Amino acid sequence: MSQKNLNKLFRPRSLAVIGASNREGTVGNLVMRNLLKAGFSGPIMPVNPKYQAVYGVYSYADVASLPIVPDLAVICTPPQPVPELIAELGAWGTRAAIVMTKGLNREKTAAGVDLQQAMLDAAAPYELRLLGQNSLGVLVPAARLNASFSHLSALPGKIAFVSQSGAMCMAVLDWACARNIGFSHFVSLGSSVDVDFADVIDYLGSDPKTSSILLYMESVHDGRRFMSAARAAARNKPVLVIKSGRTPEGASVVASHSGVMTGSDEVYDAAIRRAGMLRVDDIDELFAGVESLAKAGRMRGDNLAILCNGSSLGVMAVDALSASGGHLADLSEATLEQLDAILPSPWFRNNPVDIFSNATRERYERAYKVLAQAPEVDIILVIHAPVATSDSMAAAEGIVSAFKETPCSLLTCWVGEATVTQPRELFSREGIATYNTPTTAVQAFMHGIRYRQNQRLLMETPESLTSAFKPDVEAARQFVRQALDEQGGTQRDHDASRLLAAYGIRSMISGGGPEVGTYDLLISVKHDPVFGPVITFGQGGHGAQRTGDSAVSLPPLNMSLARDLIYRTRIAQLLSHSSTQPVDIINAICQTLIQVAQLIIDIPELLELEINPLAVNGHEVVARKARVMLKTVDADFAPRLAIRPYPKHLEETFKLTDGRELLLRPIRPEDEPNHYKLLKKSTEEDLRYRFFGELQKLRHSQMARLTQIDYDREMAFVAVYEKDGESETLGVVRTVTDPNNESAEFAILLGTGLKGTGLSIKLMSKMIDYCRSRGTAVMTGQILADNYRMLGLARKIGFTLTPVPGEGIVEVCFPLNPSSEKLVSDV
Repeated sequence: MSQKNLNKLFRPRSLAVIGASNREGTVGNLVMRNLLKAGFSGPIMPVNPKYQAVYGVYSYADVASLPIVPDLAVICTPPQPVPELIAELGAWGTRAAIVMTKGLNREKTAAGVDLQQAMLDAAAPYELRLLGQNSLGVLVPAARLNASFSHLSALPGKIAFVSQSGAMCMAVLDWACARNIGFSHFVSLGSSVDVDFADVIDYLGSDPKTSSILLYMESVHDGRRFMSAARAAARNKPVLVIKSGRTPEGASVVASHSGVMTGSDEVYDAAIRRAGMLRVDDIDELFAGVESLAKAGRMRGDNLAILCNGSSLGVMAVDALSASGGHLADLSEATLEQLDAILPSPWFRNNPVDIFSNATRERYERAYKVLAQAPEVDIILVIHAPVATSDSMAAAEGIVSAFKETPCSLLTCWVGEATVTQPRELFSREGIATYNTPTTAVQAFMHGIRYRQNQRLLMETPESLTSAFKPDVEAARQFVRQALDEQGGTQRDHDASRLLAAYGIRSMISGGGPEVGTYDLLISVKHDPVFGPVITFGQGGHGAQRTGDSAVSLPPLNMSLARDLIYRTRIAQLLSHSSTQPVDIINAICQTLIQVAQLIIDIPELLELEINPLAVNGHEVVARKARVMLKTVDADFAPRLAIRPYPKHLEETFKLTDGRELLLRPIRPEDEPNHYKLLKKSTEEDLRYRFFGELQKLRHSQMARLTQIDYDREMAFVAVYEKDGESETLGVVRTVTDPNNESAEFAILLGTGLKGTGLSIKLMSKMIDYCRSRGTAVMTGQILADNYRMLGLARKIGFTLTPVPGEGIVEVCFPLNPSSEKLVSDV
């Protein structure tokens, strides 16, 4: 993944339009018109030998005639000259191009190479980034950049929109302009032959002017790069996705358009969920979701209270909530008694709270405050229908006033059109989410619930395994070698009992009827063309396909992720009724899922696995029947897993000078509790040296970012001391590598009393070796000028020290692979 030269694409200082034209309706004409109309402040250089000027701007005959090097080139020519143009621009110094030309993959050069590949080959030596082919272009309103042939300009804002479809871009832009919605970036990826979702998400995820990212996605080319970028961005800001091709027929159309396999829709769903993003179905939901996440506030939970001036609208909201699996708050007697004092008698004393059609501003305010202070209510939806006996604007002003006095997660819905325009405008000005119908308001509420659940999974500290799990990997590999030798390289099913036994999963010879009280489950593994191996869990036995009660997840798994996979089916509820110890049996199933996930990680030859049935008889889990399909793997096989798993091969032991033996290993999410203890035991001076100031107590979300890392782009090694069954973290070193793998910035913290034990230099040496193995060019860091011990360690290792005048810090730099090619390491 790389952000290399993307600044030239999104923030160019000069640009050239190759194929600019005075002929109305052509792409070259529309691009020039849009650039000039937007008021781009840098030089705009049309290139076309047919014209002396385009829109009054002097035109150049060819690239060689340009007076300066353009940061960005916009290609609007027919297909044949494109590769040669890219080569010329690259040699000239241009480092980004938008390729609006389409059909490059359908035409060939004289040498028989398709033009798309020839274009990529021409760009590669210069690291010239290509957006397209078949791109509508890029709009960055804050930079006055409209390098597109769109029929409309984008308004400035803080939302970024990225799409593979030019038609969807134009539809969304039209939709947004009518609603006065602005954008920080508006990007048409086209065919994504170079710059793709992963690159743009990475760029936007760290862009301070972008508050949320919206994606229209048809397909992903590289599942691992996409997941790595998406997980990083989703930790910083909301990322919402429309994924087309839900049905097999739709996926077939997408594949015919894009030329790539799209993968399973349920796997995309699992990937979006795992990355902490939110999936929606259409444009309305996309922007409604953004509004609810931005304006509804942090919800305490998922219990919704509905306040309305008409029971029919409340019933509509309840129906929509029930259909979506949402929860209606169960109002307590204390809350009902407070409402008794406000509402005319008799009222229905339930939720939705109907305050009657003649409700005054005061009644709205007082009812809202009761619900906002009720501990059983997490979020309030206020619905108002315009009636002659109630002032719609006054009701809205009452809610705004009450909200300011008693803040609570709040959604509003003023139904109608002519008489509710001003109330909606008021809510928007005050930053309160507002919707046109009860159904859309409830959908927005459910978006918030699902987003919170996905974020929780992204940030949650997983539990440890319920028992020790040490697979016999060599026995498993011996079984695989023997099976592949016997089949002579062809794919066929094998009895998987020996393989499962090596991973601690008890097998049983099939035969005989099921025991009384057993429940049959299914665990299967299949290979998705985009995201690699995926795990399906659900109901087993002969009726598995009929019920469709299953859920999908990506490996690797931990206890939290495995439990979430189970609870996305009806099985957890069934087990809670059929077992005397449902928690224990669910934990056992979780452990089995984790064992299967580890099998996937360790055995790359595993193509498919099915355990059906996995029998649960109330106190144990047994694989009654299992089959596996194996495939010989080439030595240079591509990364299979969409999420890089824990790199166990980097573990090693180290003995301190005081004789204690430590385990040095990559950090794991389960290390969060011990990380808090390490910080608590550290001296104020050590914490100041590490965090450059007084350290406030870290929230869980902050600590999760330190312990739940993406091993593809970050690394942290912890030194763990184990004694009498207890473990203690004594030190940690971490690096964050830029997406171009050019520079890794380090930080290190040792526990109190460990100076002189050799641990600091060992941790630094281990990290240096790791970064060097990944082909990273340099390691950098910043050290406080009075941290003499760390400065001495840096000198000893060989860092170059450069004091920063007036800042009280010293920048340090250590060359790792200054002239080597970038290497790609994988598990």
